[in-house]
Amino acid sequence: MRLANTRAGADATGLKSPWKPQVMENPEHLAIFKSGVDAWNNWREEHPEIQPNLSHADLAGKDLTSINFKNAVLTGSNLLQSTLTKANLVEANLSYALLFEANLETANLTRSDLMGADLAFSKLKEANLSQSVLRHANLTGCDLSGGILRKADLMYTVICSASLIGVDVTSASFLETIIVDTDLTKAKGLATCEHLGPSVIDYRTLLKSKTLPQTFLKACGIPFEIIEALMRAKGKFVSYSTFIGYGEPDRTFAERLHLNLSTRGVSCWMYSLDATVGKPTWREITEKRRSADRIIIICSAKALRRPGVLKEIEDQIDDDPDKLIPITHVRVLTGPKVIIG
Repeated sequence: MRLANTRAGADATGLKSPWKPQVMENPEHLAIFKSGVDAWNNWREEHPEIQPNLSHADLAGKDLTSINFKNAVLTGSNLLQSTLTKANLVEANLSYALLFEANLETANLTRSDLMGADLAFSKLKEANLSQSVLRHANLTGCDLSGGILRKADLMYTVICSASLIGVDVTSASFLETIIVDTDLTKAKGLATCEHLGPSVIDYRTLLKSKTLPQTFLKACGIPFEIIEALMRAKGKFVSYSTFIGYGEPDRTFAERLHLNLSTRGVSCWMYSLDATVGKPTWREITEKRRSADRIIIICSAKALRRPGVLKEIEDQIDDDPDKLIPITHVRVLTGPKVIIG
């Protein structure tokens, strides 16, 4: 087995790094994996006594439908945008794995270790995560509709702008769990959850969640007075998040539009669309877009020649065209005029 030779010892500042050398994938196991899902599954069936090790392997973008990863070691592996529908991941070690935009619909992740895993915008519809460890995991933008999280460890987990329709969290464990902009109304078993300390629930979650067990809210550490005030406020106002996307030639106009909307009480934020596609900055744009209620994209003639602006329009049309508000602006004697497209 190979060892990663980075992150160990002192870093450039001379401070000792907490990271230790990491065991990498077994080359023989990786070679079998590269032969395809059928060959891999046949090998697993013939050698059930072997625990596969694909730690830190680059498996991004692969079609791994129905693969047998039961009890496999996939620590730190790159499964970005991989398809793992119907996969057997029972007791698999996926700690610190990158599963951004992975498709795990109907996968069996019972008793799996997903500590620190990045599951942002992954599809976990009807997946079985019973007794799984999701401590410190990132579930931003996840679709967990119909999923099973019975007795799951959700301590320190980040749940932001997620879909939890019909998810079963019976007897799940909470501690400093962060729940942001997520409707909990149709989640099952909230009253049975185990709370080992307070959690963080933002006002958007409370406003979106029409009815929640007061026992759950109190156990999360929310004062009774706040619970009562929120119950009285329900239905009286609606809060929308609006993002303004722009290319650098339109920055001045975007700033003026942001100021005008803000002074009229609209909660809005700006973001540049000139990030390089595939870089971490583009992922940040993706997260903003998917978590927003409305997206305004400034479509000047110069902007429409920029790849970032075009990609944002195309991606938003694919994701949710109803959110998109494309606008352009022309200069007239009275100043800039907004034309809604």
